[in-house]
Amino acid sequence: MRPWIVASALATLMCFTSTCYFFAIPEEIKKSSTSRAGYWGQPDAEFNWCELDYQLVEWIAEPVNTASCLVMVALPLMFLATHEATLDNTVIGWLEVAIALGSILFHATLRYPMQLADEIPMLWYVAAVDSSCLWRLRGIDVSYLTTGWVALVTGSILATEQHSFIHEIFRGLMTLSFSTGLVVI
Repeated sequence: MRPWIVASALATLMCFTSTCYFFAIPEEIKKSSTSRAGYWGQPDAEFNWCELDYQLVEWIAEPVNTASCLVMVALPLMFLATHEATLDNTVIGWLEVAIALGSILFHATLRYPMQLADEIPMLWYVAAVDSSCLWRLRGIDVSYLTTGWVALVTGSILATEQHSFIHEIFRGLMTLSFSTGLVVI
């Protein structure tokens, strides 16, 4: 398959999903108003569709997803322990660990701050992988630009209230950054 076909398909998919995510989260994946409160309180994350809440354990909302993320912690740590990685690969490995830990926290609690702990490292990861790929394949160094952009988006999301206009704008920019980054990869 030709790379431009893959890129076109990904771009189309990402435009569709980004639009849905930013403008209207489909009802099927929106948080349920009947979500069962557990140890961490009433789930308030924007997404709640992986498992029934607190069915197996009182203190873990989604135990299967939570436990499956342990592999996502172990694999990059094993890679980092057994390879002499370049700086960019080391950063990417640690970002994979951060994604996994954020995902563990998110699926265990279904709380919005933990959703951000899951999503924000993904943004940093996509930026780091894109920067690394552009440097290795094209000799283009965008590391400072991407770091500045991702820091601005992250800081703006963390500094604003969940449903404020500015917060929603930067959540949308984060989503568009995911889309753009995944197409670049």
